[in-house]
Amino acid sequence: MITSASNNRDSDISSYLQAALEPFRLYTCFYSVLSCLEPALHDVEDLQATPAFVQSDLFEAWSAFCDLAQSRISILKRYKSASYISLKPCGSLKCAEIHRKRVLMRCSGCKRQYYCSRRCQSVDWEDGHRTACPRLVSANRDEPEHLTTRDKSFLRALIDHDYKLSQLDILRYELDFIHAYPDRMPCLVFDYS
Repeated sequence: MITSASNNRDSDISSYLQAALEPFRLYTCFYSVLSCLEPALHDVEDLQATPAFVQSDLFEAWSAFCDLAQSRISILKRYKSASYISLKPCGSLKCAEIHRKRVLMRCSGCKRQYYCSRRCQSVDWEDGHRTACPRLVSANRDEPEHLTTRDKSFLRALIDHDYKLSQLDILRYELDFIHAYPDRMPCLVFDYS
């Protein structure tokens, strides 16, 4: 891609290369992609610094992609570090205490709800998980197969990072929304597409 952009000034090819770069940007949310991307970006450092590429139409889009990738790689490194602790709340709304994920018990049916005790699991079963569990099992079957457990776990870490980074802005938006629409519940969506 870099070599093609460096050797060709045709605007059609440049547009094609920029369009070809877009899926790579979208895939920087995945652990499996970022793990391979870091060494690959290192391998092309010399190529991307050549004057021909710096002057190409692709350089700006490539630089934006590299900035995003490096930011996500930084999050990946924190995620992989020994200091990163995966936390989850207990699935019982009457408890909702936050614990290290590894000490929680997972529902054997849906495999989505986690509980800090059998008592909390029983309470949640009576409070509605009994009816939700079969739907969650069905949702598990419909979930894209390309998302590995590690990809999903990293995606949660990415969302947590982005939430913390924008927490004050999010709070302002929520307060503005609640003020404008007091009878509605705000919903926060992180869109990585």
